Amino acid sequence: MNLESVPTLHPTLEELEDPIEYLSTPKIVRLGLRYGLLKLATPPTFQYESKIDKNAVSFNPRLQNLSELQLLNRARWFFLNQLCNFNANIGQPRELTRKKPYVMGKKINNNRTNNRYTHSKIYFYDLFITILKLHNKNIKFIKNNINSSSRHDKFKTFHDFNNLEIPDIATLTKLDSKIWDYLEQELNIDTEFLVSIFNGSLRNYFQFLYNFNEDHTLPICDPKTNPVSLLDHNICDFEEEFDDDDKTPSFPLNKKCFICHIKQDSPLLECKTCNNWFHENCFNLKYKSFKIKIPTHCHECVVGNGVYGFTMDDNDFTILQFSKLYDIQTPSDLISLENEFWEKVNNPMSQEVVKYGADIPYPESLLHYSKPKQPINLLNLPNNKRSLLRFCKKDNDLKLKREGDRENTAEEHEEISGMTLPWLYVGSQFSTFCWHMEDQYTLSANYQHEGAPKIWYSIPPQSCYEFGRALYQLTPDLFIKDQNLIHQLTCLMSPYDPVLSKVKCYKAIQYPGEFIITFPQCYHSGFNTGYNFNEAVNFTADFWIDFGKRAINDYKFTRKTCVFDIYILLESILKEYLNSTTRITNLGLYRDAFNVLLNFVNVEMKRMAKLSENGIQMCYNPDTNNKIGLANNEIICSKCHTTCTFAYCKLISSKDTVVLCLEHGIQQMNGKETMELGRLITNVTQDMDDILELLRQCGQKLDQ
Repeated sequence: MNLESVPTLHPTLEELEDPIEYLSTPKIVRLGLRYGLLKLATPPTFQYESKIDKNAVSFNPRLQNLSELQLLNRARWFFLNQLCNFNANIGQPRELTRKKPYVMGKKINNNRTNNRYTHSKIYFYDLFITILKLHNKNIKFIKNNINSSSRHDKFKTFHDFNNLEIPDIATLTKLDSKIWDYLEQELNIDTEFLVSIFNGSLRNYFQFLYNFNEDHTLPICDPKTNPVSLLDHNICDFEEEFDDDDKTPSFPLNKKCFICHIKQDSPLLECKTCNNWFHENCFNLKYKSFKIKIPTHCHECVVGNGVYGFTMDDNDFTILQFSKLYDIQTPSDLISLENEFWEKVNNPMSQEVVKYGADIPYPESLLHYSKPKQPINLLNLPNNKRSLLRFCKKDNDLKLKREGDRENTAEEHEEISGMTLPWLYVGSQFSTFCWHMEDQYTLSANYQHEGAPKIWYSIPPQSCYEFGRALYQLTPDLFIKDQNLIHQLTCLMSPYDPVLSKVKCYKAIQYPGEFIITFPQCYHSGFNTGYNFNEAVNFTADFWIDFGKRAINDYKFTRKTCVFDIYILLESILKEYLNSTTRITNLGLYRDAFNVLLNFVNVEMKRMAKLSENGIQMCYNPDTNNKIGLANNEIICSKCHTTCTFAYCKLISSKDTVVLCLEHGIQQMNGKETMELGRLITNVTQDMDDILELLRQCGQKLDQ
């Protein structure tokens, strides 16, 4: 298992006195963006200041089923449960069991002199998704059709989640020999056996999916308040579901139909998987071709919702208690341990469950004491004079103060837990953190206090497009159902997997007393080789602004909400620049902040003008209380989940009021359904004259 190791930095004690300045030097920035993350080894005389009492911090660890975290394994189990739920509804004979997502099939015989067949596993999902990819070959799923040299921005992320068209039964029935030959070669299973599996297990399900939507695309379930994962019921025995023929509809109190969303005007049935209620008539509309008696599962539990998350251990642990239970002797051969970890992850039948104390808030009691004096200390790093996250604060008088006038008191400022305040992590052997980027592509620092080594993997920003595309092509249905999937920290894929053969990936091994620094837009993941105790926080540097802007644009495609409003942050940076009376040494920061904010304001002003020109009512409601920079105090677009910094549109209809960003407000204005749905209004929440005056003054000062 060979991956190139990331470089290790060896700063002096003097360089650690200004860590962001040190990490911002051109040479280190180039290294950080090339490898995605860097290891920082502290000098022998360095002592990290920490007042954390391991006997006072308690937490509930996550329960991580390693095999379910592997993306393809999860898709296979999801699909098996969907098939079982469908067959239970139509009363199909018990040919499937929830215990195995595969059957043994005849492997193709490459030796023509030998007539004997060997057997291999054929997963129901693999046959299903390969047929869909082949039918949707115009989306370039077939390997030979993928143009890996396509031109794109080197830091672009993948978000081309095209929906999948479902082939009709006539098309599938008449598949010619060339298509079955392709399936045979792709799955390495004899054609005759593939046909028998399709006809016996998948044919009816394809017919159901084809008729589900009018445009015959893969069904996507409506979001609901408390989605239930199909894997929560993975231990159910499929045969038990046929014993409920006497189930009768009922009138549950205060329940409404999950399909039509209307409270019961007729008896409701309860889904045996998610326990939601539905009208039998609403249900039957999707089953026109099948004769069913009493359905036992709702539509969502048949087409799948892709919902997955960690369950939590019922028991509380202190860090000290956890260390005594899980502090085992870590083998010196980390390569063998790494092989064992990925074997457990890749095996779909593995039931290995490990515990991980993750995202533990920093003890609030310690925040009332004086902070450590070390600039590299993770309590200080986000508020370092060179970190832009220091502007993610709320001043009580709502006036921006010069940096020298700021007071870091709990009454003056609101912190962002996990971003400007550290989180703690307590690992056991094989507990893992899945592939993800830091929120809004900020940098992060992770310090290991004690314990066994932590193994890290990094994918630099230049490879994030290929990485995202590889995962999408592996399980496209999961990404269509939830385009925000990769941001949920629940997806693993081995960097040694052939699927990622064209993706640059690097490795680091972190020991106690070492920092891991992740750079903007770096995918990273890893696992713990034994018990360890780490601390992590986010920060930024001057060169981050372009990545912060990029994150906003990327998030629109995946409907991920920003943690803070970068444009309010840029506004604060420029106000600091105007109020500064000292010599400016980092003029590039203020030029970047000026250019990004100016471009955004110009775009928003043009959008406001276009809405006004088309007769959309404009309401001016400047709201200074919204200028906080924290997502829970902001107005979020219901379409793309982006933050509406200066203005937003309200679509008032007979049913409800929908909030839209100006971009989607214009799309709504141009749509034919506007008059039918209701009235569109534009609300301006900031005094645009003040913003324009700020930009004018900054422009003049920068020109000087």
